[in-house]
Amino acid sequence: MESITEYNNYDTEGKWKDNIYDCSKDIPTCLMGWWCGWLQIAQMYEKVFGPRNISRNIGCSFLLFYILLAVSSELYTKTQLPIYLLIYRSMVFFSNFYVFVLLVNIRKGIRKYYNIPETKCKGCEDVCYSFWCPMCSSCQNARQLYSDETGCNCTTTGDSLSEERIWLYEQQPVFV
Repeated sequence: MESITEYNNYDTEGKWKDNIYDCSKDIPTCLMGWWCGWLQIAQMYEKVFGPRNISRNIGCSFLLFYILLAVSSELYTKTQLPIYLLIYRSMVFFSNFYVFVLLVNIRKGIRKYYNIPETKCKGCEDVCYSFWCPMCSSCQNARQLYSDETGCNCTTTGDSLSEERIWLYEQQPVFV
């Protein structure tokens, strides 16, 4: 099996491919992160951690959060019952927390795989970026993982169909 550096055609060992705010270098990936961030996160999680097809489960969990948000919001608007407001606010909190945890783990997995040291906020750089700028962090992760600039590939890992063969978790080192 070819190495990941041969696959991406650039040497990223020990550094990020680009800066966290370099969306202008890859507009399609940036637009994917902002408009379909849930899909991008699900694809990256499967690519980094696996197992195969877990992106569908993650995508369904996002869909469930969105449905509960919409229903509780509509019910509160119509009835003004505080329980629906509580459900809505709880769903907002849990869905944001879910995104945060996924992003931190993906970022740590990428950092570990590519042997990228932390340069800012020693010990909590992934947490800071994922909390303060989650979509920028997600887009940087995607730019690091994918070699092309197509933005939206609706495969389970986000790779184009001709390249869907690299799962980082199946290569060395194994994530723990």
